[in-house]
Amino acid sequence: MKIQTTIATALSLGLLSAATVARADSTVQIGGTTYNEVFITGSTAARGNVFHAVDTAHSGGGVFDSIPTFVTLNNGPAPTTSTGAYTAYGTISGTPYCLCFDFSGSEAGLWALQRQASGIPNPVQNALGTNSTAVIPGTPEPTGFIDPNTANAFTADADLSMADTSQAVSLSPAPPYTALHDYGIVGAVTFEWCKGKNSNPTAGGDTSWTDLTNVTDPQLNYLLSSSQIAFYFTGNTNDQDDVYPVGRNKASGTHQNTMLDTLHGTTVAVNQYVVSNCTYSASGALTAGSIEAVSTAGGIVSVGNDGFDSGGSVATELSCDEASAKDSFGYQIIMLGYVGISDATTAIGNGAAALRLNGVPENDETVENGTYSFWGHEHLYGTASEDAAVEAVGTALGGTNPIHSFGAGTPNGALENAGQLGGGEANPGSTQSTIIAPQFMQADKPSGSDAGYSAPLL
Repeated sequence: MKIQTTIATALSLGLLSAATVARADSTVQIGGTTYNEVFITGSTAARGNVFHAVDTAHSGGGVFDSIPTFVTLNNGPAPTTSTGAYTAYGTISGTPYCLCFDFSGSEAGLWALQRQASGIPNPVQNALGTNSTAVIPGTPEPTGFIDPNTANAFTADADLSMADTSQAVSLSPAPPYTALHDYGIVGAVTFEWCKGKNSNPTAGGDTSWTDLTNVTDPQLNYLLSSSQIAFYFTGNTNDQDDVYPVGRNKASGTHQNTMLDTLHGTTVAVNQYVVSNCTYSASGALTAGSIEAVSTAGGIVSVGNDGFDSGGSVATELSCDEASAKDSFGYQIIMLGYVGISDATTAIGNGAAALRLNGVPENDETVENGTYSFWGHEHLYGTASEDAAVEAVGTALGGTNPIHSFGAGTPNGALENAGQLGGGEANPGSTQSTIIAPQFMQADKPSGSDAGYSAPLL
């Protein structure tokens, strides 16, 4: 349902008044015009689909009446599907709107909607440095929104957030936290395990990297706590390379889905690793270095229960060449990372390789029919108390008919109409969509939850 119809329907039902539609908690002056300002954050895995919904005119199913004006940091290049922060302004049903985006991660987004005074604690205690006062980036509020007039970054309270899981399994569940406004499930957001690049995998006669083609959830559960020898995965006792996990921090929906899918537990600590050219910013954010040989970078180092703020950084780690790189025990290094499909595609293009999970490859067909379970329900959430302008944008993106489990309801929001969600392809077994539209899902997890394994819909 496009926003023009959404607002018209709300007016006809008496849910909004003509006076309240044009008001927002925040407004901004651009070129002498007052715009309703709405701040949107959350899932980095969904940023591409959101961009398509924003970069498509109303006539094509998008949010704005026509393609909006975009502003990026320091007036840099125009945003793309991989841009993490940008601003878009134009008219929606004739009313000026300015949508500010800063995708900082699903859990960070849900936390930001709670308007808590403190952020998610993120103690940094490892070989890269110590910063006991650090908090997860994006909490308690996003800091990377782009001012449409100055193109500078600024901090603001979030109004809407994309999330790779439901609030029920988040770091801020209700209770004890406040129940958020759920605009429903947009689709199934998909993830994949990959092994890092190795340009000379059989050097020295060890075939560990080549043999490692499949992982199982029980194996990954142990890997997330401690590195493992390759034969634990391959069954070949000659495979002596050491396998190390690389991944996201706990503000990430990718992280949450990984902890749920492997049954590791969302509150159980992990022990993750990074290439030694990574650093910490002054605020405690883990930052990936350049793509280079792991041995040249000085090997790898543990970051404990921390991880990256971005899936793109995990892709960078997996793109670093592990050939000839050895750990402190003298064994070759293999890094395994969990990423969204867009970042997996980037890493694979740089030499990494996808792994089967529980014997099943990731593609639209296996996700849709329930044989592949590493995916979550992509939600759109708003604050518990919203003004009419924010609610109109949220309803336009998510639809007037919220979907709370697959197999029921008709998707009708801009994310479904213009977000280029997957599903329904002629050859779904050869397609990997970042998010699969609800109407194509033939399986779901118990009670529409993100925990548990998927099973065919009855």
